[in-house]
Amino acid sequence: AGMKRFPAVLRALGPMPVTALVNVLITLIGLATGTLLARLLGPQGRGELAAIQVWPTYLVGFAMVGLPHALTYYCGRNPLQSGALLATAVMIGLAACVPVIALGYWLMPLLLSAQSPELILIARWYLLLLPVQVVCSLPYSVLQGRLQLKAWNTLRLLAPAGWLLLILSLVIFGQPSPGRLAIGFLFVLLATAVPVFIALLRTEAGAFLPRKDLGQSLVRYGFASVLSGLPQDLNLRMDQLLMAAWLPASVLGPYAVAVTWSNGLAPVFNAVEALVLPRLAGTVDLEKQRADLLRNARMGAMIFLALTLPWLLLTPAAIALLFGAPYQAVVPAAMVLVLAAGISGMSRIFEQGLRGLGLPGLVTFAELAGLAVTVMILPLVLVPLQALGAALVSLVSYAATLLVLAIVIMRHARCSAADLFVPTRGELQAVLGRARAALQAVGS
Repeated sequence: AGMKRFPAVLRALGPMPVTALVNVLITLIGLATGTLLARLLGPQGRGELAAIQVWPTYLVGFAMVGLPHALTYYCGRNPLQSGALLATAVMIGLAACVPVIALGYWLMPLLLSAQSPELILIARWYLLLLPVQVVCSLPYSVLQGRLQLKAWNTLRLLAPAGWLLLILSLVIFGQPSPGRLAIGFLFVLLATAVPVFIALLRTEAGAFLPRKDLGQSLVRYGFASVLSGLPQDLNLRMDQLLMAAWLPASVLGPYAVAVTWSNGLAPVFNAVEALVLPRLAGTVDLEKQRADLLRNARMGAMIFLALTLPWLLLTPAAIALLFGAPYQAVVPAAMVLVLAAGISGMSRIFEQGLRGLGLPGLVTFAELAGLAVTVMILPLVLVPLQALGAALVSLVSYAATLLVLAIVIMRHARCSAADLFVPTRGELQAVLGRARAALQAVGS
């Protein structure tokens, strides 16, 4: 009976809350894997794994050259050309991987100068993440752009679940090590790409052949998007990037745990963020675009108020329970990161709104403002304050980004701060109504 009621619950919730539920599942899996890694590897080993992954993961953004957002935008506008758009994007991404991998391989000893030679070698091998991500992640942008949310939500669970299974299998069949885990994750990504491509082949996506004219459009939009995406990604990761270069792995490990916990706020923010770009891109009426942009911004503010304080209060007990006594010292940094994550979640919704209007370049100003704060302050406080200093800089930086985004949107949409941040009575009633409908579906 419970399984029969489940589809009714999903229909009552609608696409955005269903996406949020899937995001919650992904986050719960992430917390499970984070807990296992923290306890199995200890602070030193957890820091070594973070050091292996941090630079290749950041360099993925250079190989992608803004293609995920460009694909989502153009597949939302021209769904029947999705196959050609995907094939073109993959070709561009793989070509971009070659110089990025070469540069990363050459610089890795400098980028990880505080780590051992063995760890640097593994990090060099982990640069294979770049072409793997190009092939495996871009198809998700097609599904998202076409608003094929059922397939998109289902398939997004594969990689986190595969990562969890990999950790468990290494625990059962052999002692997990940072190197085995990192390289094994590449094979997990490749395996999970197969059902995604099968799902695309079953859609009316057109021929999967690259086209020069589509490549020009993708590169033009992607370049504008990457101008904001790379500063954003650098701002989000600079704390761990510099820790990997300047501090021992035993410091980076607990901080990575704090970041994992603070990401618990992300699922609901991401549910709004994921739908903003394709919906706005597919809307022709400019007034409706403006109304949708402001409504989604206010949804982000509601999520921040509803989730951030409870998550903040839960942090000390959760760190002790999930990750254990060796990570207790990172609790203050984790609490600051929770606030920073809430602010970052609102910013991403604002940014996707601007991208959905076809204005990715406007996001750049806000991200550069936040990055400037990080670049100026983080090198001064990282060594003396370590994890807490990095967390405080993240909070100030994300707040600066949100402030600039709000000013940009208020000027572009000719609205007030209340239009951006204060939910209307009707919106609050709609949220409560959907919750009641879902509860009634559960009880019926």
